[in-house]
Amino acid sequence: QAKARNLNLFYLENGKRYRLELLEDEKITLVGGNKVFTKSEMLEQLEKHPERFSPNVLLRPVYQEVILPNIAYIGGSGEIAYWLQLKNVFKEFQVPFPLLTVRNSMFYIPPSVNKIMDKYDLKITDFFRSDLHKLLNRIVLRHSDFNIEEEKNAIEREFQKIKEKVLNIDKSLEAFLKGESVKLHKQLENIEKKALKAEKRHHETMNKQLEKVYQMLFPEGQWQERVESFLPYYFKNKNIIDDLITQTKSLESNMYVFEV
Repeated sequence: QAKARNLNLFYLENGKRYRLELLEDEKITLVGGNKVFTKSEMLEQLEKHPERFSPNVLLRPVYQEVILPNIAYIGGSGEIAYWLQLKNVFKEFQVPFPLLTVRNSMFYIPPSVNKIMDKYDLKITDFFRSDLHKLLNRIVLRHSDFNIEEEKNAIEREFQKIKEKVLNIDKSLEAFLKGESVKLHKQLENIEKKALKAEKRHHETMNKQLEKVYQMLFPEGQWQERVESFLPYYFKNKNIIDDLITQTKSLESNMYVFEV
C-alpha cells in the first residue's frame, strides 16, 4: 500500500518538481525548495496556475478519473492495492469509482531454463508456492534415499508407551512428559535438518540449476516483469507482440509463460 501524506501534491517551478508539505502553523512549504506559502496564497496559485500542480501516486487515480473517466481500470496488484485505499476519497469528491481488474502477468524463459524445470519435474507454479530454500528441500527429499519418517513414527509410538507407564505411576507428571515430547520432536527435526543440509551439499549442481531458474523468474527478488526490460525478448523474436495479442485474453487476470 502507498503511504498517504498530509498533502499528496507536487508543485512544478522552473523545471523542477517539489513535494508540498503542510507545516504545523498551517503554512505550506516546498520540500527541497526555499518557498513557503500561506493556505490562501497556495489556493491563489492553484486558481491562477493549475498547471503547476501534479498529484502523487495516491491522488493520481482521482485526477485520472476526473479528466478521463473509465468504466474499468486494469493494473498490477500493487496499483490495485492503492486504488482500493481511495474509495472514500472518490466518494468525497463524488467521482465514480471504476471497476478494478488485475492485469495479466507474463514470464519469459529461455529453453535452457525450461529443460531444468522438466529435468526436476517442476512447473513455474512450484516457484510461487515456496521460497527457493523450501523448494530445494522438497526436491532433495524427492531425489534422496534419506527418509526417517518411519523411524520418527516408531520413536513416537515408543514414547507414548513410556508416557502411559509413567502416568500410571503419577498423573502429575503429564506436564513434564509433554515438555519432554516437545524436546524429542525438536531433536529429531534438528537431525533431519542437518542431514538435509549435508544432502544438499551433495546436490550442488541441482542447487545451482534451480537457483538459475529462480533468478530468471525473480531477479533481485522481484517478479521478472518489474525488473527486466522487454527489449531483449523483442530482439530475439520480432513477432512477440503479435504472439501476445493472439495468445492472451486481457480481462482474465492470468499468468502466461512464454519460451523465448
